[in-house]
Amino acid sequence: MGYALYCRDYDTERLWRRLYLADLYVEAAGRARGIGRALMAAVARAGQAEGARALMWGLLSSNLRARRFYASIGEEVGDRIATWIGGEAFRGLATAIPPADRLALRTAVAADCPLLARLLLALSDDIGVSPPSDADDRLRADGFGANPAFTAVIAERAREPVGYALFWPTYDTEESRRRGGWLSDLYVVPTARRSGVGMLLMAEVAHRTAIRGGSYLRWLVHANNAPARAFYGRFAQEWRKGFVCLCADRRFDALAESAPHMPCPRAE
Repeated sequence: MGYALYCRDYDTERLWRRLYLADLYVEAAGRARGIGRALMAAVARAGQAEGARALMWGLLSSNLRARRFYASIGEEVGDRIATWIGGEAFRGLATAIPPADRLALRTAVAADCPLLARLLLALSDDIGVSPPSDADDRLRADGFGANPAFTAVIAERAREPVGYALFWPTYDTEESRRRGGWLSDLYVVPTARRSGVGMLLMAEVAHRTAIRGGSYLRWLVHANNAPARAFYGRFAQEWRKGFVCLCADRRFDALAESAPHMPCPRAE
């Protein structure tokens, strides 16, 4: 009668694990019978078992039936703009070598968590949000354990950190996309801006995504962050057809608790 397709996700503003709902579909004969909500509740419960605290999805603004349904579960996030790059533009970015004088890139390790927390705080100050006070511990637990939720790349000039990007794999069932990457954070320190650091980090994230079989990148931009939107507008597109929706914290827990019992599959 229907299905839900989801993948793991992360939230670097709250620093908790999250799920991304890629698809939710119920056949016409099964609608208005609670199937859609039961599917979302089952997704939430599965995520809760892995430590997730929120569920995110996209929604076309023209789909009024879906908007009414989702309004009882989560909320539309109106201050973020979904942005993406795919196709030839993505392939070009993934194979580009942007000019960046004496810059080095490296993958972050657990010992970098204090640095990542410091850079995240600077990014949060720029966009006007407040990350949790225990950012160091949360990043260490979520990004560098047995089940890492993200990968971080650090840019350095003369061994001094000048920026970072934080991302993870995602999925989209549209035929032209499928595997891809979700860019959560991109930050360059003020003294290193306009010197190619941001483009070098973007190219590295695209390259690593392509190596995993990905064909696109997606991310969110604060609507009032004009410099970021201008930067991304040079090579990516803003998605203006709909909203990003979020079910988080207590609403997420309540959704998970309402899930119908599902027996575990038997091992073959």
